Amino acid sequence: MAVKESEVKKVLRSLLVSSALKVTVCSLKKDYYDVEGRDIPFKELGYNSLQHFLHSIPDVLQIKGTSDHAEITLVVSEKTAHVNELVMKQKKPSKGKLAGIARKKVVHNQIINAKTLRNICTVEAPLNTSFTFVDEATNNQITGVNTEEMDKYVKIPQQIQLNLQNLISKFPQGLSCSQLPYEYKKIYKEEFDYQKYGFLSLIHLCISLDNIFKWEKESTYDYILYDRRQHIPKILVCPDDDYSLETYANTDTSEIDPLSTIPLESSDWDEYSEFVPDDVLKLGEKIEKCSSNDFIVGHRIPIVISAVYNPSKFCIYKDDRTLNRMMDCMQQYYKHNTNNYLIPEFMLEKGLYCAVNTLGEFQRGLIVDLLSEVGGYVKVYFIDYGIEQCISREKIWFLNKEFSHLPAQAIRVQLSNIQPVKHVWNKQSTHRFLDFVKGKHILATISMIEEGNIAVYISEAHYPSKFLNDMLVEEGFATYSNKKIIPDAKTAPSRKSDMSKLLDRIRAKKMMNSFPPK
Repeated sequence: MAVKESEVKKVLRSLLVSSALKVTVCSLKKDYYDVEGRDIPFKELGYNSLQHFLHSIPDVLQIKGTSDHAEITLVVSEKTAHVNELVMKQKKPSKGKLAGIARKKVVHNQIINAKTLRNICTVEAPLNTSFTFVDEATNNQITGVNTEEMDKYVKIPQQIQLNLQNLISKFPQGLSCSQLPYEYKKIYKEEFDYQKYGFLSLIHLCISLDNIFKWEKESTYDYILYDRRQHIPKILVCPDDDYSLETYANTDTSEIDPLSTIPLESSDWDEYSEFVPDDVLKLGEKIEKCSSNDFIVGHRIPIVISAVYNPSKFCIYKDDRTLNRMMDCMQQYYKHNTNNYLIPEFMLEKGLYCAVNTLGEFQRGLIVDLLSEVGGYVKVYFIDYGIEQCISREKIWFLNKEFSHLPAQAIRVQLSNIQPVKHVWNKQSTHRFLDFVKGKHILATISMIEEGNIAVYISEAHYPSKFLNDMLVEEGFATYSNKKIIPDAKTAPSRKSDMSKLLDRIRAKKMMNSFPPK
């Protein structure tokens, strides 16, 4: 049976409509296979590559880039705009003989997938302001309300919002969306029924509460939620499809420290000096990196794990609010000066420190690759988190010098006293690492510092003597490299020296008072 392009486009459109966050070529291929049981049939449609086919249907989608990590965006027509709105919010059916129909295909705690969506939602005619659901099991039409009136019906009580705000604040490193009902019941002793407030799935409720939650897609089936008031810890990222987020599709796997690269001055900067504000970091200037001398063997300190490549290679920063305080200032500053600091594309250079807006927040970054062969993007290393990301050339700002005083916070470490069973860490061992640290307060006990390399024992704050290192050995993911006993852990002193406190006050005062007028 010949494949019809219109049918393939219909499936692709439904997949894009049902996805709450970004979609890549890679994730779209996987979703299509999950729904249809076969790959996207571009060859049968007369195309020599999938990219060629996707670029040929601009009425359905737009694609930016040429790799499997290229971002795909749904082209919203009058029809799909209304369907997309329905996916995000839906009025709770009235009580009566039809009350259960709209909920029939929704399983508690299950994020609705594209196949389920296609079974629920069909458009009978070009839409204006109303919508129609058709339930295939009963062939009954369920007419909904005018979409302009939806917000009047979809209301989440203030107390519920306060409860959710309090709950998510207890998970600074993120909470799986699927775990939210469990944690809610544990704290408030009652079930959390998102359907009661008119939502088809739990993630759609969370997305609608953007004053409370930030979110990232963890996998095909789940999301990680974060407190909107806190800065998202760049955590739990490894170079593997099962844990990949579009944002971090190009996570650094090299052994070269990007901060060790000496930035070179460019004659272009002298020629176009009128485009460069006086108060920004220029090409050739650099930010110091966090030193291993700031850590003491035997001390146990609270940390945030910002990136995981494998148990012998992951990045951390100290969980002492220093970074968050600077980030708070940075958000306010760039919010009021967004248009004044955009870098012209022709001035983007490797080795230039910059500010980048990702996941709704400005971060400090370092351009490490101009990606000339790709076009439209550069690769940026996030100096406070230890990860890399491909960023649109149109979304990069000069970095104000006031945000260069704090050293780059990310520091690479390894688990102490263990090694992989077969000389190379497998994916399972990295996944187990991620499972251990996800959504928890983490402590690091410093066991060794040699030539700038730091080895640590990782534990939960609630169970400081239960180490991830030992657990990986016990579960067969690792072996001990030697039988050294962990040094007695000393909690890092909470009180700083008088000189340290004085320097902190001077730095904070300088940061807050030296900004140009907003």
